[in-house]
Amino acid sequence: MTIRIGVPLETTAGERRVALVPDGVKLLTKATHVVAVQRGAGESAGFPDAAYRDAGAEIVDTAFDGAQIIVKVQRPNPAEAAAIPAGAVVVSLLGTGPDAAAGHTPSSALTVKTNVLPLSISL
Repeated sequence: MTIRIGVPLETTAGERRVALVPDGVKLLTKATHVVAVQRGAGESAGFPDAAYRDAGAEIVDTAFDGAQIIVKVQRPNPAEAAAIPAGAVVVSLLGTGPDAAAGHTPSSALTVKTNVLPLSISL
């Protein structure tokens, strides 16, 4: 089953990280998934669009369109939350409280709070 994974540009002031690096894109595309990286998403972390394209990603204007999984470092802002497709999975730092994702993800989205996962995860 092919899954479309969206990697949006981080919009939080001062955030320079990106949720998925080109090596991760290679692993996912090798497993037949589609990775859509928003133009410029990796630039501040030192990963130009060309590195993502070479790894097999699509470079897009918006990573939310048609994405079944959205990976972000910071939680989506309200405008991004409105663009998340119904039923999508959002993997992001969302805070630790029970309402941490309120207003930051649509109610139809499944959220995975990366800040509460173990620090060491291998694929």
